[in-house]
Amino acid sequence: MTLPRCMATCATALALTLLSPRAARASSVDVGSFTKNSTTGNQTVSHNLGGTPVALVLWTDSQTNESFTATFQFGIGFSDGTNSRSGAGASEDNKSSGVTSRRLANKALTIVDYSQGTVAEADLSSWNSTGFTLNWTTNTASTGYVVHYLAIGGYEVSAKVFTWVLPIFTGNQSVTGVTFQPNLVLCFHAGPGFTSTPPNSSTHSTLGLSAMDDAGNQWAKPPL
Repeated sequence: MTLPRCMATCATALALTLLSPRAARASSVDVGSFTKNSTTGNQTVSHNLGGTPVALVLWTDSQTNESFTATFQFGIGFSDGTNSRSGAGASEDNKSSGVTSRRLANKALTIVDYSQGTVAEADLSSWNSTGFTLNWTTNTASTGYVVHYLAIGGYEVSAKVFTWVLPIFTGNQSVTGVTFQPNLVLCFHAGPGFTSTPPNSSTHSTLGLSAMDDAGNQWAKPPL
């Protein structure tokens, strides 16, 4: 698999095979939301996938509603049931100078605050045909943030979450570690200069997102 390069040092991807034309139930998706627990420990979230997930995407802007805000604490995470990786960025509004942070973690979801403190983090403990369980190992926020999820399943779906190091020069880069030919890849990275091995936090809120498929279609969102 060859990926377009970007000016960053650490990136995570979720590689998927999806949408086989041979059967209507070869793949399925369910999108939903839930309110994050305010304490550490397990939290079980119900889904309507109709089977056990193969991949899970979580994201949140650390708010209790869907209103726009000037200040943000954004987090996103991928899991294939065995491997989980997540990234986060935060920026505080109305300051004379920038108050920002970013973080990468080996978690299903991580949230960082403006001073590089870890607000909340969760592991994926288990999943089945009716729900998935998150274990909040850190949870300093008593606020019940809304967290969104995308659960992907199906008997012909394969998924792999993996991390690689991006170089600082242009050209193609071959990324290994995926044992199947994906037809969809979702990626995120923590931006230039993030050289620390996850889990780690740093200054600057730089979190980039991208996607590509096996037909050559691709898009990328510049860092937050």
